[in-house]
Amino acid sequence: MNFFEIFGLPVRYKIDETALLKAYLQEQSCAHPDAVGSESEKSSYLNVAYKTLRYPIERARYFLELCGKSTDVLDPEFAVEMFSIREKYEILSDRKEKDKLNDELIERIAQLTTVLDDLENDIDAFQKNYCLLRFISSFLETQKNL
Repeated sequence: MNFFEIFGLPVRYKIDETALLKAYLQEQSCAHPDAVGSESEKSSYLNVAYKTLRYPIERARYFLELCGKSTDVLDPEFAVEMFSIREKYEILSDRKEKDKLNDELIERIAQLTTVLDDLENDIDAFQKNYCLLRFISSFLETQKNL
């Protein structure tokens, strides 16, 4: 049973987050260690499923896997954008300028997440946009840790 089916949701990227939370809480109320009196593997599995579907990037990765698509495709058009982002960041020396670029990238993530909502029926385009989304997210995470 896949994560969508566990919560009674259709297998698609765009989900009803309120329905997801409601289904998670209902399932968890029956499987949680406090309810069953011992450690529950089902409870742990429900937590993983919920976290995967709750976060758009993880949900996109999982959706692609269910569709039998790789999550490591590099589209030449997006490769140029990725290179440009790295290059621009390396050139910037002022912290304020880097913070401004970070804000722009956060906005780009929001845009890409919305684009994925519209592309779930065009799995190849979905896949390409996901890879860019994953790169930008990973890039921001790396910059945050420096």
